[in-house]
Amino acid sequence: MAVLYRSHSTRLGTATGTHAPQHPFSITSGIRFFEQAHIKDVTAYVKFITNPRDELALKRMVRLLDGVGGKTADRIWNAFKKRPDRRWRGAAKNFHHSSKKIRGGLAQFTATIAQLEDPEIRPQPGACHPARSGSGYEGLFAGGICQLPLRREDIEQLAGFSRQFESVEDS
Repeated sequence: MAVLYRSHSTRLGTATGTHAPQHPFSITSGIRFFEQAHIKDVTAYVKFITNPRDELALKRMVRLLDGVGGKTADRIWNAFKKRPDRRWRGAAKNFHHSSKKIRGGLAQFTATIAQLEDPEIRPQPGACHPARSGSGYEGLFAGGICQLPLRREDIEQLAGFSRQFESVEDS
């Protein structure tokens, strides 16, 4: 069987509806929905909120910040993992030696994490992602990218998909 679609917005429903062990599927053009970079970015935030011990999620998120590369992401992780409470709040203070650009990005990142950890937002899987928190996350992929409307649509599709779950931990 083949499923053809014209509209990019129907891709998630098609992919998740057919993705079961008894129904193998392949997408012959483009990248699978959950393998796209911006979807991985958003899910990294959700993973980190759910499990602050997720090193890969933290490193993926901080590497989105201006001036943060692999080595700086490693330094951030190493400083963070020493925190006994494993909470991000206050962790950014450990990077006062970083450049002004990195400190600014970490301040925004800290505010985003605080918003997503808010008890009013965290239990709602559809609301627990950075693009919905007013964090400025969209600005990270807006510069010079002609596919911004499609990426915005993908993130809204992901939010809609996640609403089927009762909590962030279930999603």
